[in-house]
Amino acid sequence: MELQDFFRRAEMEAKIWKEKTIENEATVFNLNNRLNQVIEKDCLMFNNGAQDAVSFCGSSNIKSSTQEEKESEEQRKKMACKLCQVRNSCVVFFPCRHLCSCTSCETVLGLCPLCESVKEASLEVLFL
Repeated sequence: MELQDFFRRAEMEAKIWKEKTIENEATVFNLNNRLNQVIEKDCLMFNNGAQDAVSFCGSSNIKSSTQEEKESEEQRKKMACKLCQVRNSCVVFFPCRHLCSCTSCETVLGLCPLCESVKEASLEVLFL
């Protein structure tokens, strides 16, 4: 009798786990499809260039070359290491979470160059 009860409980538990597995597989499949759609949209946006550039909200986003140069220069300044101003920032400081240093300068910094909070940890971020 005890064995039969144990067996029934084991079967029920196996059935529950199987249902959860199927649900999780469906979620993974759905997320994978969404990710592929986003990647395809990004590829299309970057491959079409400035003449076909469209913002995420659907409006036209065609810019003159001087505007693009100004924006790219501003972006370079924003991404530059706050200490040496030569290399790109690729290190995040914790706990403040500022992306503000290159790997070379990070080793000598004990404080965040932006907010001057004490650096407890840091993490190198790789941009693709």
